[in-house]
Amino acid sequence: MVVLQWGRFYLFFLLIAQLSKMLLTFIAMVIDTIPFIFLVMSYLIITSAIFTTLFQDVNPTFYKDFETTMRTLFDALMGVYLYKGFGEKEWVHTIFIALHVLLSNVLLLNYLVAILSQSYEEMLDKGKFLYKVYLY
Repeated sequence: MVVLQWGRFYLFFLLIAQLSKMLLTFIAMVIDTIPFIFLVMSYLIITSAIFTTLFQDVNPTFYKDFETTMRTLFDALMGVYLYKGFGEKEWVHTIFIALHVLLSNVLLLNYLVAILSQSYEEMLDKGKFLYKVYLY
């Protein structure tokens, strides 16, 4: 019920020209990122399985089970990672974490920026028309 109330509240903003355009752009961006979120989650699941298999015995603080590894790799995606504390597998871990950071930060996040800029560009053209549709 609370979600419906908030949704109804924000629908009133569709009647104001400036807010309508921004709100519709935001909704379009969220909808366009759903396939991207699926892609990122699939990537994190695969890499979590790999990292758990390779490093659960070496450093159980970060890789003891699948959930902990998923959290560790998500933190690395956000820029919080470390190379030390992996003993004899430190170089292997360094290479794997560097590849993970490269793939997740450089490729996936740049892909997200491209998706969002494309959505924004499309909504610049459609925004005025959709405002008039919702106003009517």
